[in-house]
Amino acid sequence: AGYKVGVVRQMETAALKRAGALAAGEATSSLFKRTLTEVYTRAAMIPDGVGTVAVKQDDLNLEPAASYSLCINETESSGGVRLAFVALDVSTGAVIFDVFEDGPMRENFESRLMMIEPVQVICKQSISTETKELISRNKSIRVESLDDDHFVTSADDLVETLSQFLVNASASSTLKSFIESVP
Repeated sequence: AGYKVGVVRQMETAALKRAGALAAGEATSSLFKRTLTEVYTRAAMIPDGVGTVAVKQDDLNLEPAASYSLCINETESSGGVRLAFVALDVSTGAVIFDVFEDGPMRENFESRLMMIEPVQVICKQSISTETKELISRNKSIRVESLDDDHFVTSADDLVETLSQFLVNASASSTLKSFIESVP
């Protein structure tokens, strides 16, 4: 757990290499060009053949394990901290989100982590020590800390950012009304 896997592919064939070398007047004995083409984590990998197993489902338990990637934001509040997260399982498209107040022991966040069982957590570098320690207790979670400027903190900025991805303008106004209704 916690690793990134890169896929390196050969970018030219022997025939293309020979043709290119002959045209340029070079020798064909050099190495083939290879390039890193894909990077996977457990949360971002969709296995080939999902849903194409030719076995009766009664014979095997074919329920795939969820691979949630959880992105969390934390801000100070009068009673402790306010946590907001969104969890996404790219293999199924399932999305879970929540905004809640939590105390110094992070009991509410801990219960959500146990329920969702994310394989990857993306957080600010400035996230509190208590929250970092809670996440790091589970050694199977890969933690990615990003600069704080990668995180949108106001509802208006969030709507602006998400609206760039939405094609339908009415969806962005619905989204804005939803976000503004969140306490």
